[in-house]
Amino acid sequence: FREFLQSRLDREANQTLLLHRKIASYYYAHQFWEYAIRHYLRSGDYANVNQVLEEQGEGLIQDGRYESLEYWIQEIPEKIRLLYPYVHFLLGEINRYQSRFEVALDYYHAAERLYELAGNKWGCSLALRGQARIYLDTIRPANAAQPLKDALSLLDPAESQEDMASLLILMAENQLNLGDPQSAEGYLARAR
Repeated sequence: FREFLQSRLDREANQTLLLHRKIASYYYAHQFWEYAIRHYLRSGDYANVNQVLEEQGEGLIQDGRYESLEYWIQEIPEKIRLLYPYVHFLLGEINRYQSRFEVALDYYHAAERLYELAGNKWGCSLALRGQARIYLDTIRPANAAQPLKDALSLLDPAESQEDMASLLILMAENQLNLGDPQSAEGYLARAR
């Protein structure tokens, strides 16, 4: 019976796409992110895939869902992926957490370029923060200093207080790695 229904759907491509979009909307509304993404992908609705990833990507990273995230992102055609800088940032995060630092760095640079083309300063700051984290993870504090400063300078203090505090904490960590605890304390005080 399943095969019969599948063959009927295969003959009615427009109806199938519409059904996948409706199913995806249902799952999205009920916060079943994985099912929503799967059906958005089947319907070719990459803009909504990106939207879910922008909203839930960080949480999925924290949950260790690297393989799923990477699979979903790779399902987006490469030319279309260029429209969505955040997916490049997520690929950077996935690779950083899996200790593939050079690959991660390439994705962060790609995200930075795409955000820069879009004129998105917050996104550029996010990509620079990812680059700096690689240098922090691999204990290369001299390399981390400039991306951290650049990331901080791109943020608007009125709109991005939490992001600024997070960056200041990273800068304090970097100062400790450089052997300068007094500067680290200054950054922590600013973060508070």
